Amino acid sequence: MLYIFDFDYTLFDTAGFKSGFCGLLDQLVYDPENLKLDYFKKNKIHYNIKEHLGILGKNLKDRRQARITLENFLSDLRNYVFSGAKELLAKLQSGGHGLVLISLGNIGFQKAKVRGSGLEKFFEKMIFANDSKGSVLRKMTDREEEVIIVNDNARESLEMMKFFNNPKLFLVRGPYSQNDKNFKSHSLEEILNFE
Repeated sequence: MLYIFDFDYTLFDTAGFKSGFCGLLDQLVYDPENLKLDYFKKNKIHYNIKEHLGILGKNLKDRRQARITLENFLSDLRNYVFSGAKELLAKLQSGGHGLVLISLGNIGFQKAKVRGSGLEKFFEKMIFANDSKGSVLRKMTDREEEVIIVNDNARESLEMMKFFNNPKLFLVRGPYSQNDKNFKSHSLEEILNFE
């Protein structure tokens, strides 16, 4: 069986991470009310540390120190991995299941988060997409085994399911799990009993 996992809000406490990350940014700038976090959403682009530091410009107390501090923060994100995620991945891996991670966002930033989480060792393949997960899933449709998609985003999961023959969806409770009311969401721990 092949399990395709999403990262943010599925295995990783992205809300907690954002809170910790913004708290750190607050300490690196003169005016914490002017972090310019809305820039990325307004311009419909994925978050990028280097670009953000450039936008912050003179609001940064020390650009070089800010970069080092943020890189250090990203190097150990194990505290943001959801409880039970590591154990779940280890159990599935030891059971001989294929595990693939697919993550959407700025590729460098997503890779840094996954590396810092300590979860990369569980995946036989990690795919990072900047535009859509569907664009990279086309390459995996030749797999013969049964596929289970584990994701917190119902709409995104429906798009992903189109690329496989009779896949199953395990929808993890999260901020986007109810964007399609046709699916019931579950806690991550429930996947071990999923049929």
